[in-house]
Amino acid sequence: MPGVHTFYDGSKVLEPFADIVGVDVDKVNLVCCQFFSIAFALIYYKLLSPEKVSKTTRLTFPLIIGLSLCYFCYGNAIKHLFGVIGVCYALLQFAPIQHVHKVVFIFSMGYLIFIHWYRWYVLTK
Repeated sequence: MPGVHTFYDGSKVLEPFADIVGVDVDKVNLVCCQFFSIAFALIYYKLLSPEKVSKTTRLTFPLIIGLSLCYFCYGNAIKHLFGVIGVCYALLQFAPIQHVHKVVFIFSMGYLIFIHWYRWYVLTK
């Protein structure tokens, strides 16, 4: 049987606020991350213009912020995101070019359906 952190292992920092509002902490984390991403986008736009910083800095900042926000929201479940990305990249490399869009779509949607089904199956037992 799956462990306690199988489906949600994100940050619990906002749990007191989630209890006050009456919403699950994962939903509060997602909304907060969306607001933080807007703030980071403004910082990126204002402070990291091509005239002020190097190309490497402009590429590194969104990567670090994005991975941090993903880990904050999903915790160790981020492995599913990396897994799907890795498999889709491999499919892009090896699938026939005339069918690659269908293959990637079918794999991505199939994995998503399987994960949702599995979560439903485990939580209803």
